[in-house]
Amino acid sequence: MNAIESVQSDLRPKLEKLVGYLNETNEVMAASFFTNILVSLVQLTEEEQLLELFIELSTTAFQGFMFDDVSWALTDDVLLYAEQVAQTFTADDNQLGFAEGRSDVHWVDFDLFGHQLVVHLDPALGSQGQVAHIKQGVDGHGVPVPHFGVVLTLAQWDQFRMQIDGVIDEFIIEPYTRFEGLPGEQKTMFFQDPSGNALEFKAFKDIQSALFSTA
Repeated sequence: MNAIESVQSDLRPKLEKLVGYLNETNEVMAASFFTNILVSLVQLTEEEQLLELFIELSTTAFQGFMFDDVSWALTDDVLLYAEQVAQTFTADDNQLGFAEGRSDVHWVDFDLFGHQLVVHLDPALGSQGQVAHIKQGVDGHGVPVPHFGVVLTLAQWDQFRMQIDGVIDEFIIEPYTRFEGLPGEQKTMFFQDPSGNALEFKAFKDIQSALFSTA
């Protein structure tokens, strides 16, 4: 099942349920509007058509429909799903330079310096939600817990640091050299993605000897 088929499979029953209720309650204008959306959904074959459909859905609030509580709840279910899927399709994978691999409407693969990073949609978190984390003191800085990331060579780290200049508006921990002159000396930086996931990028002069060094 490709991405378009997946959206059709998920969204069609939501729209059918909404249209059915609108017809039962004689909400003629709203039923006609969402019936047209449903027909377009069934017929679409391209991602561009899907995004156009979502744009049309986004005008729902301006149509002047007089919904009851049930209609609003069913409509919100449709609109929330459309918003989440639209964010998946319009995500800019080039801002950090991570090439996109395989994807579906609920997940996408990225090439994270040769490692596979799989990002999944969490409906419970929602489009505006943030992943919760705490901070632990390390080398005088508040390190976010949990976090994940990748270990780079110094050359990779320096290049990536320049690459994200102007892309990352705010760092959790600004780029700096941690444990300078001590075992485990490393360059590191922390920032978070739009959902609040904390990311760390670090580098050692000699990864093999320094990564787990204690002396």
